[in-house]
Amino acid sequence: MKKTDFFSLSIVCALVLLAMIAPYMLYAQPSITAAENKVDAKGFKQGFWRKTDKEGKVLYEGQFKDNVPYGEFKYFYPDGKNRTISKLSNDGNTAKTISFSPKGVKMAEGTYIRTLKEGEWKYYDEEGVLISSESYTGGKKEGLAANYYGDGKMLEEKHFKNNIQVGPWKQYFTDGTVKLTAVFVDGKIEGAANFYYPNGKIMASGAYVHNFKHGIWTFFKDDGKKEREDIYNNGVLTKTVYYDRKLEEEQEKK
Repeated sequence: MKKTDFFSLSIVCALVLLAMIAPYMLYAQPSITAAENKVDAKGFKQGFWRKTDKEGKVLYEGQFKDNVPYGEFKYFYPDGKNRTISKLSNDGNTAKTISFSPKGVKMAEGTYIRTLKEGEWKYYDEEGVLISSESYTGGKKEGLAANYYGDGKMLEEKHFKNNIQVGPWKQYFTDGTVKLTAVFVDGKIEGAANFYYPNGKIMASGAYVHNFKHGIWTFFKDDGKKEREDIYNNGVLTKTVYYDRKLEEEQEKK
C-alpha cells in the first residue's frame, strides 16, 4: 500500500470514529479541570466553579469573584439538561431566573432578591403557554394575580396584600364576558357574589359570610326569570323555594 493511501485511510477511520462518539459527547457531563473550583489565599472562590454530586453529575456551574457569584449560573437535571438559568447582579443578591421542565420547556420566570421572589413572576404550562402571573414584594404576593386561557385571554383576576387574597375577585368566559364577581376580605369571600350566563344575565346571586353561603340565594334562567331560591345558614342549605313548577316536580321525584 502506498504511504499516501495509508495516510488517507487513517483520516477516514478517524472521522468514522469521531462520528460514532460525537452523540455521546453531547450528553456527557463535563469533568472538572485544573482551571476550575479555585480559591485564593483568603479562601475566596475565584473564577469558574462547577459543583457535582457523589456520582459526578453536575449540579450547577457559574462564576465567582471574591467569593461573590456573578453573571450566569446554570443548574442541571441529572441528565444534564437545564433546570434553572439565573443571571446574577447586585453582588449576587439579584437573580433574574428562568426555570425549565425536564423536557426543556420554560415553566417559570421572574426575579429573586436575596432568595425571595420580587416583582412580576410568570408561569407556563407543559407546552410553554402562559397560564398565570403574580406580583411579589419580599417573597409575598402583593397586587394583581391573574390566570389565562390558552389563547392569552384573561380567565381570572385576584388581588393580594401581604400574601392574603383581598378585594375584587373576577372570572371570565373565553369571550371576555364576566362569569363571576365576588369580594375577598382577609382571605375569605365576604358579601355579595354574582354568577353569570355567557349572555351576561345573572345565573345566581347571593351573599357569603366567612367563605360560606348565607341567607337567600336566588337562581335565574338564562332569560332572566327566577328559577328558585335557596336559603342558607352558614353554608347549610335549609330551604328551597321554586318558581318553576316543572322543576319543583322533578326535584320531588328524586
